[in-house]
Amino acid sequence: MKIVKHMLLLIACMTFASADGKRPVKPPIKPEIVELEVFMKYYERVGMAKGLHDTNFVGVQNGVVILKVGEMNPWTKGWREKWIGIKVTELDSTFRAEVEKVAAEIESES
Repeated sequence: MKIVKHMLLLIACMTFASADGKRPVKPPIKPEIVELEVFMKYYERVGMAKGLHDTNFVGVQNGVVILKVGEMNPWTKGWREKWIGIKVTELDSTFRAEVEKVAAEIESES
């Protein structure tokens, strides 16, 4: 039974990882739209070493900046993922330019 769980987890990881395994592909569901403060809290974690939290920049889709957020529950050892986003129009011009530049780099790598 444990092997089956590990195989399913491996298949799920392969499904939602990009070809290089470093960044996720398009979200499987519509992201949860969050407030600017919440989004910025998670955005600051992008690129940090994994621990109990893992945050990846997905890109800009349909005018929404999307992050994939993973959180480990230390008691159950279960990993929970969610997709959050914020509308590009809610960002200040400097941050918007930064986000669009990173999104363009991701698109060009694909």
